[in-house]
Amino acid sequence: MEDVNLADLPAFIDSLYKELMRGHEKRFEGRIRSVKRASDELSTVASRLEVSIRNAWGSLDKTASEQGLRLVQTIKETTNEISNQNVPSDYNGLENLHKTSVEASNKIIITIRRYVPKLYKAMKTEIASLNSSLTRLETAINEFGTSLDDSPGSKIESLRADIHTLLQKEHTLSELVADTEQIHRTITSSVDEGRKLLDEREALLSDDGFIQLLQLEDSLRSKANAIEQFLQPLSKALKKYEKISSDDKSTDHRVLARLLEDPLTAVSDTDFPTLLRGFDTLYSALSRGELGIEERKRRRAEEVILSIKQGDLERLQAEQVEIQKGIRKANDQLQANGLLQKRERLNEAITRTQSRTAQLDTQLGENERRIEALTGTILKEKSQIESEIARLSGKEITIRTET
Repeated sequence: MEDVNLADLPAFIDSLYKELMRGHEKRFEGRIRSVKRASDELSTVASRLEVSIRNAWGSLDKTASEQGLRLVQTIKETTNEISNQNVPSDYNGLENLHKTSVEASNKIIITIRRYVPKLYKAMKTEIASLNSSLTRLETAINEFGTSLDDSPGSKIESLRADIHTLLQKEHTLSELVADTEQIHRTITSSVDEGRKLLDEREALLSDDGFIQLLQLEDSLRSKANAIEQFLQPLSKALKKYEKISSDDKSTDHRVLARLLEDPLTAVSDTDFPTLLRGFDTLYSALSRGELGIEERKRRRAEEVILSIKQGDLERLQAEQVEIQKGIRKANDQLQANGLLQKRERLNEAITRTQSRTAQLDTQLGENERRIEALTGTILKEKSQIESEIARLSGKEITIRTET
């Protein structure tokens, strides 16, 4: 078992080609000589035909004579192309030489079929000689083609193509592996940067001004929850009222509708006397039994409205306003100290870093999927090439790759 590096495989195949094709190349040379001899012979016969045509004044009309001379000219030009072709040293070149010879032969055949009928009666002997020479040329070309088919040349060239493809895939895999390693390094750097930014933001938020702001914001959320909980027993009554008074365009109706849709905003944005008038309207509807809700919920709703009239909601609203003032003041102080701007810059930097890390993670996953798929393909194709070399030469080799 011989180990062959993938990079050395083209040179290995060159050596194998010389070894396996040594006897066949001599046969190719003989077949090519036969093709050129037959081509030269056909050209000579065409020259004799030309002489006969020029001397046949009485037996050929002008049209037939002109067609015959065109035939001769085509044969001579085409056989000259065959005879003057350089003999290549590689199998693909030999294949192209055979293909060109077949095309030239077909061109002669088509030309003969086109013009010979006009000449046949007057020049049977010359035409017979022309056909015999053409047959010998066709035979020589066919034998050349057979010698190519009988050689391992096409299989070796197929191997060359497979090796070229394998080298390209190995190169692509190497680039992917290198790119993936770089992505790993970049992710590590990005994560480290993200941690530093988070630590810097945490240190910033430990400032007394931010601590006070966070406490106030928590208090505001708690107060908002308290207002929602306070008004929650009214939700059933508000829904019923909206249903039975949907055509009402009064201010009281609009206030109650807003309380149903968004109680916090309604309480914050509506002056308290207007709110009270709306609640009075709702209380009246409850008292008259117009809303059709169960007794327990009706009483609870009435108790909440009475509590509102006694100032409980106004107190909650006032406390909420005071907290909002405190938040604005804390923000102003932080703004004046430049701390808000610094937090904003840190937040933006953290968002960018996290986004970049997520993108890198996605790219890393895609690269790893491609590496896995490409590695499997390379292993499969490497095994096929090893098996084909063994079939052609009997040599057992193992192809070594870098990745």
